[in-house]
Amino acid sequence: MIDPEFIKQWILTKLKSKDIVVWLLAINIVLYLLVFIVNIIGLPFGMQNLADLFIKNCLAIPPQFQHFIYKPYSILTYQFLHGSFFHLFSNIILLFYFGNIFISLTHKKKLLPLYIYGGFFGAFVFLLIYNLNPALSNTQNLALIGASGSVMAIVGAVCSLVPEKEIYLFARFKVKYKWIAAFFVLVNIIGLNGPKAAGNYVHLAGLLFGFLFIIMSKNGIDIIKPFNSVFDYLVSLFDFRAKPRVSYVNEKFKQKKVYKPTSNNSEKEKQAKIDAILDKISKSGYDKLNKAEKEFLFNNSKK
Repeated sequence: MIDPEFIKQWILTKLKSKDIVVWLLAINIVLYLLVFIVNIIGLPFGMQNLADLFIKNCLAIPPQFQHFIYKPYSILTYQFLHGSFFHLFSNIILLFYFGNIFISLTHKKKLLPLYIYGGFFGAFVFLLIYNLNPALSNTQNLALIGASGSVMAIVGAVCSLVPEKEIYLFARFKVKYKWIAAFFVLVNIIGLNGPKAAGNYVHLAGLLFGFLFIIMSKNGIDIIKPFNSVFDYLVSLFDFRAKPRVSYVNEKFKQKKVYKPTSNNSEKEKQAKIDAILDKISKSGYDKLNKAEKEFLFNNSKK
């Protein structure tokens, strides 16, 4: 039986540990739920598709390039939005499984750039095809959303890294990763003639980018570092934690001079006074010393 409290604690632990896979899953799921809630709220007012309309008009990528240039930010926002539960579910399953494998094979700081770059490449291919193909250029109601291009880039990268590695499907069938990649390629090529051809183009573009990403990495072409530099800078702008205060000290004041009495005259005077007191004792006895002389002799007898 599934323990909700265990799942909750696991998610919180992963979020606190900055697990990038869990963060990407959380962003996609939260945005989907937010859209769903806004649509439900709009039902009594006859605006059940309020959030969907906002996404289509503002956050999704339109097929016409002349419309896209007025909202270039949509090349990023579309990667975290989904039109249906099945669309979301299939993407988060693939992201969770292949994302964790990718991190285990490379490094966690490479996953987010691959996700974003894969989405960029998918959007570029979508715009290119729908603006160069006369049969598709008049598509008015189409709008591109979804993390499919980003997720497929991760799938393509993993299958390129370990093509011969095997997994068990349904705990029974042993399949190599290269055949999984081939299956996705075949299914999406077949779907190019269907009503969801736009998504198939983006899927194929994501798979291709994942393969190219590994080729570039193996040949020393680093496209990760620029992305992470920009990302770390943007994150630092919203880091409001108290910074440690730094003070600067002049080198010549670092070491304080400590005065140590070394005067030979004062030592000679002290010894002369001691000799005089001892001479007085030998002549008159200790009882003849006054209080000051006794204290002086007692204090210096300890040294």
